[in-house]
Amino acid sequence: MSVATVSDVVPIGVGFDTARYGHHVSFLRPDLQPAAPHFTFPESQQGYQQLHQALEHLFARHEGRVHFHVRVDAAGQYAANLERFLRGLPYPLTFSVGQPMRNKEYRKAHFPKRKSDAVESLACARFAIVERPAPTPPTPEQWQILRELISRLQAKVKQATRLINQLHNRRGPCPIHGGFGRGQDHGDAGLRCRSFSVNLQRNVFQCFHPPCGAHGNVLDLWAAIRKLPLRACGAGPENDLQLVTSSTEKRNP
Repeated sequence: MSVATVSDVVPIGVGFDTARYGHHVSFLRPDLQPAAPHFTFPESQQGYQQLHQALEHLFARHEGRVHFHVRVDAAGQYAANLERFLRGLPYPLTFSVGQPMRNKEYRKAHFPKRKSDAVESLACARFAIVERPAPTPPTPEQWQILRELISRLQAKVKQATRLINQLHNRRGPCPIHGGFGRGQDHGDAGLRCRSFSVNLQRNVFQCFHPPCGAHGNVLDLWAAIRKLPLRACGAGPENDLQLVTSSTEKRNP
């Protein structure tokens, strides 16, 4: 059985444009021609299986005499998932991670008039096969755990912020153009019934029903309900605002 020499090995550049819900991959030969069709795959088990099949097809086509030069953006947790998957594959490969800004400048230098996911991954594949960057050391397991914890904490913060905003915002029927749910018809009844929004933190209101469109602060609301000019507003608008906010509903999650 003959052993392949270094000169027999076919280098293939593999570039990735990473995103939250999916990635785009391109494959280049040393002559900068496509080694395989580029495609987009989702950030899921099925997506990674699709990528595995593409790499396996290239590996089998060259009878195992292939070396993959992989280039990936350092772009968050989804890039970390991709890195972990690629490093676990049973193929000879050199894995390098590039900073997004550096990859962007490289893309602009070689593809100045083109910008898309396919071009971004193509630029990464070109960098990998032409520049042959030094391999990036694997991320320590402790860092991976810390990164996952940070990602979960960020998700919790976003969820808490959304819930707080829901507490500050109330919606319900507009007291200016339709009363508190009475039968006046101003178009779509569903829109009319929940077109009025009050922000209790900023003390402002707005009706999103186009024929109405009223908005302003506490005094504006009191004057609009009383059908009085703003200068005629006297004491007591706070009671009217309490009446409105007690009748409104919380915004749907």
